[in-house]
Amino acid sequence: MLILINRYVDHNQLTNLPQNWNEVYTLEAGYNNISSLPSTVSSYYGYLRLESLSVEHNSLKALPASFTSLTSLEYLQLSYNNFKSLGPSFMSLSSLVSLDISHNEITKLPALPSSLSYIEASNNKISFLESANMSHLTRLYYLNLGTNLVDGINLTSNYRLFILNLTDNCLECTTASHFISSNTTYFICDNSTQNTTRCAALWNAKTLKSSVIGVTIAFNAFLVLSILISNCLMLVEKESKGGYTAVGYG
Repeated sequence: MLILINRYVDHNQLTNLPQNWNEVYTLEAGYNNISSLPSTVSSYYGYLRLESLSVEHNSLKALPASFTSLTSLEYLQLSYNNFKSLGPSFMSLSSLVSLDISHNEITKLPALPSSLSYIEASNNKISFLESANMSHLTRLYYLNLGTNLVDGINLTSNYRLFILNLTDNCLECTTASHFISSNTTYFICDNSTQNTTRCAALWNAKTLKSSVIGVTIAFNAFLVLSILISNCLMLVEKESKGGYTAVGYG
């Protein structure tokens, strides 16, 4: 049986991973043709102490049920695969800090562990975020949902979130104005008429307004962030360190 610490097998033609590795802490197996992970993840097969797993650019569609055993996993890279859902296994990954599930076909974020601080979930088909499903993520500071189908979001309970990217989604003025927070820098441009086709199923193909939204967020006297979106004009100015004023126009 091989005894390893780190294993780098990316950029090959692997179709599966062996089940006889022992003590693997870092595994990078991106850019292969892997369609499934080992069905049994246990200390016997050497994956139990895995801390970093990268399997981006493969052909994965699902995670094995035994994935819940990876309680030491801190970094997980699943981008550019064929996932439509991720199942209920993530809550048990109590050490997970960074998760990248971008460029898949995921329609809903799974239940996630409170240890997460970084989530990259752009280029999927996610349509809505509920505060009830996210409020326990008190360590989360970065969430990228760019290029999804998000038409509604409520993250008012999360006070740690610093960056929220909602570029190229299906947001309207009424939904956008409900989640502005002085603690968070928002990127919400390109929620515009160019998304009509992609968002038609969510909006029932209703006519989009042609006006342009300008969003300006100032966190202090030295930082001004200007973002353009469609359907309304909203100006957010932070007047002091203690608060901000928001004015919206339909």
